[in-house]
Amino acid sequence: MFSWYEDSASSTICVYTSHYGRLAKDVASQRMISVACKLEKHYLIHNVYPNFLSDLQLEDESVLMDPYRHKIIQYKIGADDTSFNLFSVGLSQVMKELMEPNRN
Repeated sequence: MFSWYEDSASSTICVYTSHYGRLAKDVASQRMISVACKLEKHYLIHNVYPNFLSDLQLEDESVLMDPYRHKIIQYKIGADDTSFNLFSVGLSQVMKELMEPNRN
């Protein structure tokens, strides 16, 4: 039988994990949207997507960080050079495509 503090600690950990998962997902989504807007702006000015996210020359590069693995969001240009993919690992730590604008 659990004492009251062991049961309470277990519940607290479950709640914390749930809130952390939602917060990380919201942060990742917000960062992806921000990066996607900056990529689109770059495309409108230069008529091409940058080869690397670092080519965006952002004042605050923390927006490029994937909150799940603390590394830069994965980015690749589509085969037709008119689309791009942004990836985040998410809580499952498996790469997931989050955005794929297409200009066709």
